[in-house]
Amino acid sequence: MECVPEERVLLASYQLQAQALSWWSAEWETTFQSRPLRQILWQEFVVSFERAFFPTYVRTERLYQFLDLQQRDFTVVQYRARFVELGHYAPQIMGDEGLRTQQFVRGLRPELRQALIVARVTDLDAAYQTAAALEADTLRTRARSAEVQTQVVSSQPRQQQGSVQTTPRTATSYASTSTGTMAKLGSRRKFRHDRRQAEQRQQSVGSVQQPTGQPSQQVQHTFAGQCYRCDHMGHMARDCLLLPHVPQQQTQSQPRVQQQQQAPVQQRQQTGGSGGSREVI
Repeated sequence: MECVPEERVLLASYQLQAQALSWWSAEWETTFQSRPLRQILWQEFVVSFERAFFPTYVRTERLYQFLDLQQRDFTVVQYRARFVELGHYAPQIMGDEGLRTQQFVRGLRPELRQALIVARVTDLDAAYQTAAALEADTLRTRARSAEVQTQVVSSQPRQQQGSVQTTPRTATSYASTSTGTMAKLGSRRKFRHDRRQAEQRQQSVGSVQQPTGQPSQQVQHTFAGQCYRCDHMGHMARDCLLLPHVPQQQTQSQPRVQQQQQAPVQQRQQTGGSGGSREVI
């Protein structure tokens, strides 16, 4: 809304309400001595208004806020609006195009600030337009990356379900394999146990004392089968210890006795054939 300088104070006074209106009524009578509103300069009105509602310490605080202003989580549009608002308390900086442009660029986020430094912008409007365009492009890139990550995450549960379905099959195959292995180990252990029992039985049979007068015989346990006579393992029936044993001396003396019995008969036959009988003592 355009307004001539002479009517600024008049228009502003009509906008005041409550506490501000009470203040202006007293200020107009005391400070301005009830002069006509068109004769009061706008700058005089602003100084009086700020002195009443913005004391020195408040203006100093706003100045520091302007100097320390950073974009942070603000968008470029929000940052510029705050920059202009606090800039009213730093008239010396806002009155110089170079200084206010540098102050604006200094408060931007690092990625935007570096791009504007490289671009060498020299006025506030160009810096604002460039920063807004770069920010919009960055937001689009982040949105695309987030969409891709969402698609990847949504596909992971399906892969996990597939792996869960194959897990029972694998476990079953492992169970069957382990069962077969345990069965083989059980049969081997049983075979070893039976073999040990057979050896113990064989040792107990071999430890039986030989009859008196009979020489001990050493049995070589080289046969791994079962004896048909005693049902023990480790020897054959012909080598069984339960068979009757004949002394070796008796078996060796039998041919000599037979030879001695046959010798007189042969001599008698020879003497009879020669025509005379001889008695052999």
